[in-house]
Amino acid sequence: MIISFSCVNKTNKQTENSAQIDSLDSKTDRFEKADIELIQNISKDTLSTCEFAQLILEDKIKPSDNEETFRCLEKLVSENKAEREFYFKVYRKISLQADGALSEVLGGYIKTFFELYPDFCISQYATFDTTEQNILIDNIAYEFYASGIDYQTDIDSYFNRINENLKLNSSNSKQTLIEIKSRVTNRVATISD
Repeated sequence: MIISFSCVNKTNKQTENSAQIDSLDSKTDRFEKADIELIQNISKDTLSTCEFAQLILEDKIKPSDNEETFRCLEKLVSENKAEREFYFKVYRKISLQADGALSEVLGGYIKTFFELYPDFCISQYATFDTTEQNILIDNIAYEFYASGIDYQTDIDSYFNRINENLKLNSSNSKQTLIEIKSRVTNRVATISD
């Protein structure tokens, strides 16, 4: 059975079954309908995470280094594709607003997500503006910088695993992956200096 994914207010549980998700590409505050599948027996905690995520997308709350924001970021690796894509929009919003401690933890989440779902990440990266591309590169680079002295070996190993996980082996995907690896390597070198 397929149920539409919906973030609903607790006071109005009988709203429509499709979520209104902020379009990051839109210049308005309107929301687009998203066809997002929901795991059938959603827990109360997941629903509150969904509601919190929706508030981030609506700019009603600012994400910070708290458990609610971390739960949203943990959803990036959901086995449910639609749920992952929804929380990737939330990650994008968080990354644009993050500062301080929250910025420091974003890298771990996106680095893991990128390794698990490289095709999706590469396709999204290609649509990012320069600011978002730089944020993504910084998030990943700081993780390698923090991991130790021999970051180049770690970077090579990481991008080899990503290359193995690619399902769409198009020349564009490969070229984008090479670009991302180069930018991450250069950024870690800059941070290390």
